[in-house]
Order: sequence, then structure tokens, then C-alpha cells
Amino acid sequence: MTKLRPNSDNIPKPWPRIGCCIQEDILFDATKQIYCYVWHDWQLRAFYKVAEGHDVFALAGTGYGKSLVYGLLAIAAAIVRRGGTAVVISLLKALEVDQVQCFHGRKFTITLEEETLEIEVMAVAINEDNNDPNSFVDLEKGRIRLLFASPECFLPETRLLSSFFANKVSVLVYSQFSWMNAM
Repeated sequence: MTKLRPNSDNIPKPWPRIGCCIQEDILFDATKQIYCYVWHDWQLRAFYKVAEGHDVFALAGTGYGKSLVYGLLAIAAAIVRRGGTAVVISLLKALEVDQVQCFHGRKFTITLEEETLEIEVMAVAINEDNNDPNSFVDLEKGRIRLLFASPECFLPETRLLSSFFANKVSVLVYSQFSWMNAM
């Protein structure tokens, strides 16, 4: 059984988006293995707030690791075998491709004190370049933990707005990128 935080007055109730609390050392080991680095304090604080069910606004520069916040949510859900998809609306295909390559098709082994877990965090990008019907089947069956999609994919006539799929969304992230050059 996955190590959970013990019941205590100073420990929050189970995270609504995950169904339980996972000890920080487990998340630390998983993050180090998957991302090959460890989080900054602000990333962990933002993750905890999201996992606890709060809305979060994370503002950080390019390359500062905002993606780790929702990545941690997908990792934690996979560790406890809880369903749900983190949906990331992204304006940048490069970010979508980079994140999908980080996760998709890779299995990670996480060693706990008494057991070893093998987890897989499946990710897919759906945009005008990728409209593969198999991706939609995987989404509807709950196999995808991270979905990256362009804003156009959420127009009213798309499958991504179906009530069947909407019930599987654990968190919705809008990854905004704007750049202005003052002359």
C-alpha cells in the first residue's frame, strides 16, 4: 500500500484531486527520477494548493518549471492509481511536444519502503497537427493523465467538451505565453 500521511490534526484532509495525501519523500524521489531535478519551494507550495482543491495562479519566467506543478499532480495520481486527466491549454506547440516526450510511453519505477511501484504517466497533445482518433479513445477510457491542447480544440463542436470526457478532468491549466517588444 502506498505510504500516506498519518492522520493528525496538523495534516490536511486527503487532497480532493488525488483522494489521499502522499508523503513528500515519495514525491521527491518520483520527481527526481522523472524530471532529473528536484522542485523549488514555490513549485511544491503551488502543487499542494492545487492538490488541496484551490485555484492557483503561478507566475514565473520562461524555463522556471511551471510545468512541474501539474506534472506533480499527474505523478501523484499515478502513484495512488487514481484516475483523472490534467488538461493543459497551451498556445505553444513546442511546449506540448516537449512535455509529451517527457512522459509518454515511459514507465517509472518508484521504490517505497516495502514495495516497488511501476507507474506510467501517459501524455498526449491534441492540436491541428495531431487529431489521432486513438488519442480520443485513450482519453475517454481514462488512460491519459496529461492532455495538452490548443485553445481551438475546445470550440463547441469538439469531442473535448463532451460530458463523458469532462467528468475525467482533475485540473485545468491555462499556460499563457505573451511577449511584447518595446521599441
